[in-house]
Amino acid sequence: MPTPGADIERLRRKAEIYMRDHDHRTPYNPSSTDTVRLVHELEVSHVELRLQCEELRQTQVGLQESRHRYVELYESIPIGYFSLTPQGIIRDVNPAGVAMLRQPMNRLVGQRLHLFLPISQRRRFIDFCKQVATKKRRLACEVDLGDLSDEQPRALKTVLLEGIPAQGPKDMARVAVIDITGRKQAEEKLKQQEEELRASRQILQDLNAQLLNIQDEERRAIARELHDNCCQQLAILLFSTNAIERNCDEPMAQKMRLLSEQINRTLESIRHIAYGLHPAMWENTGIEEALRSYLRDFTEVTELRVDFEAVDVPAKVPEMTATCLFRTLQEVLHNVVKYAEASRVQVRLVKKAEAISLIVTDHGRGFQVSSMKTSPRGLGLVSLKERAQLLNGTLTVTSQIGVGTTVQVDLPLPHPQGQLG
Repeated sequence: MPTPGADIERLRRKAEIYMRDHDHRTPYNPSSTDTVRLVHELEVSHVELRLQCEELRQTQVGLQESRHRYVELYESIPIGYFSLTPQGIIRDVNPAGVAMLRQPMNRLVGQRLHLFLPISQRRRFIDFCKQVATKKRRLACEVDLGDLSDEQPRALKTVLLEGIPAQGPKDMARVAVIDITGRKQAEEKLKQQEEELRASRQILQDLNAQLLNIQDEERRAIARELHDNCCQQLAILLFSTNAIERNCDEPMAQKMRLLSEQINRTLESIRHIAYGLHPAMWENTGIEEALRSYLRDFTEVTELRVDFEAVDVPAKVPEMTATCLFRTLQEVLHNVVKYAEASRVQVRLVKKAEAISLIVTDHGRGFQVSSMKTSPRGLGLVSLKERAQLLNGTLTVTSQIGVGTTVQVDLPLPHPQGQLG
């Protein structure tokens, strides 16, 4: 690099030559005062030139450093970087782009980049290059990148193209080519895993539905056995004790009356158990009356005040829907007695549009809903929520400590026949 002194000497010689060749003015004989002034001005100009030369030198050094950094980044960045014409012809490419296309640099310059794409995507790529060059804004698109070599065929890779207009040549475009094959493969794998997870979840839901159906069938069978066998036998035994009571003396009759009362209490207990296992009443009188009957027994046993309201409840409700409503009421009231310390409960059974809702509200202690999956109170509600989801319904729980808890289950109802859904 030339030194500042050498630059000044070179400029001085050029100035002398210029003045010798172009200066045709009349000779000038300055006075001593003018000479001193001119010498001073020359010295000042000389210092100014030296300072300007130093600034130019520093600017040149900065530009060279910037160029080195740019070249280093351009050549080392792991992203293909192409300078393209609007027709997609390669004018320049960095080493990463060369590695992507697996062609030597001298074979790529002047080559059309769209030849490395599947035929079905070439027109879209050319339009992309034209839009980048003419619309003067950043654009992006995804394409599949192939290989021109027939000797070494390889699988296509997916790349993301990000193009911006070039600052220099007219209508040129700078295109960054980013290999996103790994990301695409990860996305496909994630999508496949999500599909497998959904399938597994569906299988689990089906198994859960089968388990609930089996449980309900077992409860129905046990309830029927208690009603048809045990209750009948106890009824016969009660009839026999009454007959014996009428045909014996008073001391024995007194004992038989006590025995009859005990048999009658046992009979009622078994009927309550059978009803709790499977209240067959809704098959005959409907879910509304079944809940009313259950609540009468519940208030009689627990002495807890329950306000029940039914609005537009249909006479016929699908059996699985009725079972879900009944089990929800059972579980919620069991939790109220066991945990809530409430003095009053409100129960509403409401038909809204094409759904039926059961809302149970207590004014008790309340609890943290976030701990529902781990608390004893919440485990039963989680099971009820799964039961509702099997019927395409929802169960929501809202609670506030010191205020109370509301449990609401919403279940869809089938469309009436002849009505468009």
